[in-house]
Amino acid sequence: MTAAPTTQESAPTRREWLGLAVLSIGLGLIVLDGTIVGVALPAIIGDLHLDLTDAQWVNSLYAVLLAALLLSTGNLADRWGRKRLFL
Repeated sequence: MTAAPTTQESAPTRREWLGLAVLSIGLGLIVLDGTIVGVALPAIIGDLHLDLTDAQWVNSLYAVLLAALLLSTGNLADRWGRKRLFL
């Protein structure tokens, strides 16, 4: 029998930790972005004198625009590279 080759695992480097931190901040901003309209909705309703139906449209349109931008950004990331687009 032959022994399985051993792989040496090294400790994460400073650059790897920095990459993890940047990606974590980006993910946190995406989560924060999803709550922006919900927090601002009462002020939007008051300022624009909207009823509940119109306020639901505001929330829905924000979600549709976010989805459209995510699709187009994904296409750009495929063309230019994810790292270049993220920076």
